[in-house]
Amino acid sequence: NEKRGISLTSTKKGKMLFIALKNNCLDNITFEDGSPITTKEDKEHHGFGTRSIKRIVEKYNGNVIFDVDDTLYDLMEPFEKAHKELMAARTDADCEELFEASRTYSDEAFCMSREGKISEDEEFAYRVQKTYADVGVEVSKEEAKQFEERYRYYQKHIQVPEITKQILDHCKENYRIGILTNGTTKNQEKKLETLGLDH
Repeated sequence: NEKRGISLTSTKKGKMLFIALKNNCLDNITFEDGSPITTKEDKEHHGFGTRSIKRIVEKYNGNVIFDVDDTLYDLMEPFEKAHKELMAARTDADCEELFEASRTYSDEAFCMSREGKISEDEEFAYRVQKTYADVGVEVSKEEAKQFEERYRYYQKHIQVPEITKQILDHCKENYRIGILTNGTTKNQEKKLETLGLDH
């Protein structure tokens, strides 16, 4: 994804508030004295972010936590490949917008499943059907199942980018680190195994 930008989103689910901050970086990251070096020319007034995180972690005896999805790998890639293979001929809707909608419906389906309103097996179909209904495309249960099969296939081939491996290695040497996820145990364990992060 060749887009620069900073995004801040918040979503309320029941009594929980989810806040996500993303700051894309397209440049190669290099480290000096255990911290990433800013790529900006004015180094005197930039590069405070990671140092601030480091100070906070050390001050409060905290931990560095990595979210599995869309942090340790490109979450959109399996969806995009399944979309291009199965649905692109049926809609000219922007794939990134479809993906964002699918994430919203994924969270919704996850909560509904935990509340017993739908079964765990129905979660993915709900997500796909609602996503494409938003752009006027009706998806049958059979088609949603096929989309899920192709999505799962591509998900088995996800990889941790090299730069992310470097960041994980750096953090592992300097901090206590952990991996956080709100997905189902079965699905997330498969992702960690595929990414080589299950040990």
